[in-house]
Amino acid sequence: GEPMVTESTRADIEAGSETYFVRGKVVLDPGYAGIYTYARSADEEIPALEEGQQVALDGAPWLIDKETQPPARLSEAKLVQLMDEQGLGTKATRPDIIQKLYNRRYVRNHPPEPTATGIAMYEAFKEYVPDMATSEMTASLEGEMDEIAEEKMTKDEVVEDSRKLVHKTFKDLLEGEEALSKMIWEGMDRDRILGPCIVCQEAGRTKPDGSPNMLRIIRAKKSGKSFVGCTGWEADNPESCDQTFPMPQPNFYEVTPLEENCSVCHRTPRVNVKTRGRAGRPWKLCFNDDCPTMVEMREKKAERLAAQEAAKKAKEAKEAEEKASGKKKPAKKSSGKKSSKKATTVAARIASPPDLGTRRVRKAGSRKGGSGGASKRKG
Repeated sequence: GEPMVTESTRADIEAGSETYFVRGKVVLDPGYAGIYTYARSADEEIPALEEGQQVALDGAPWLIDKETQPPARLSEAKLVQLMDEQGLGTKATRPDIIQKLYNRRYVRNHPPEPTATGIAMYEAFKEYVPDMATSEMTASLEGEMDEIAEEKMTKDEVVEDSRKLVHKTFKDLLEGEEALSKMIWEGMDRDRILGPCIVCQEAGRTKPDGSPNMLRIIRAKKSGKSFVGCTGWEADNPESCDQTFPMPQPNFYEVTPLEENCSVCHRTPRVNVKTRGRAGRPWKLCFNDDCPTMVEMREKKAERLAAQEAAKKAKEAKEAEEKASGKKKPAKKSSGKKSSKKATTVAARIASPPDLGTRRVRKAGSRKGGSGGASKRKG
């Protein structure tokens, strides 16, 4: 159908001493929307207005409390487009670069949202190694390599420029190594924080500075497995909080804190869990084993396993019954093609025997007897 034709409009409306404005669109030609009535637009339709026109208020006035919304996050397709505009990567490598951001946990969700680790990484390099925090460094190096292909620069010139740039960057990195590492570790630690420990809150335990003890993801040194524990635990203090919870292992699952407590038990934080490398929707997980959501999850899992076990036993019983009654599985019918082909092959061999070459046949008794039955060759 024909396209819809609209006109964006802003109207300033004066009411007493106050001035209000409204934005929307005026439909000039409905086009396809006259037939396809399901068409929707983010802009609100307003009637056609003229300057100086008196408008009546329909009903009592009302107030809506809203805040300025941040711009929408960049999609992966938009990131690829921006990388192309700034000369970063190639058409083949740009998707891999974005995937590495996910693999290293610098971003999460779709569209990409920077994690605390990713933000800390950028802020640290921006302060201590500024050349690495901008796109100009990579774009410059890749641009010079293109100039080699265009014979505008020589390989030695590009290598010398790269050596100077890397030397300066490495020098800045060594000078700010300690502070840079600290900023990045703090960002990584923030990504492991799930929320306050309610056990410590109920017991009145806090950190020395008065801030609440938090539940965080901890990786065991011996086993390498991850679990949830309280930051208030102290090895030499038996009175400290020893609250722990098992959790899905990050090697197999992508665990994202929701920064909210469970809406059912209200005792532990919830996280989003998604299987790595597989398509599917994530699910919300509460760490409290006594939470009704977790009890229901365990019951459903037990029912599913019981049904699988019952089906397995029924299959085994049926096979045992058939074996005891002497029933045999029906033999597969032969199509006859294989035997026919074999017969044809044998017949062909008989009709055309292979050439064995010419052989000399000795007459019986032609070998002269001798010691050990050996014959002598004349000549």
